[in-house]
Amino acid sequence: MAKFSILLRNDCGKPSRIVGIRVPPLLCVLDRLGDWRKRQGKVYPLTSLLIVMLAGLMCGKQGLRSISRWCRALPIRIRAAMGLRPARSPSHATLCRLLRNLAVNELEKAIRLWMEGKGMVVSTG
Repeated sequence: MAKFSILLRNDCGKPSRIVGIRVPPLLCVLDRLGDWRKRQGKVYPLTSLLIVMLAGLMCGKQGLRSISRWCRALPIRIRAAMGLRPARSPSHATLCRLLRNLAVNELEKAIRLWMEGKGMVVSTG
């Protein structure tokens, strides 16, 4: 888990205390989602596909085709960090099938809990 130190300021703008917050990586949060896909024909891990889509959206890509092209253009080491094989990247059709069958409520809940810091360890200094 990554640890960040944050300097809090009181109402007057003066420093008050430092808080250590442990943030679980988003990959760990997405790993908890259930994978409904059949084993046969599964080329990419579900977590990798979700990371590709989320990262593409954060980079300003607005459609599945543009996310797919963006992913294909990434350096191999970046794709490997996302859990993809060096010579492969998901097509827009793969991303479309993923979205069509994705349990959106589960994904929203996982990301919301991650963003709200649920389950994080907070310690005052």
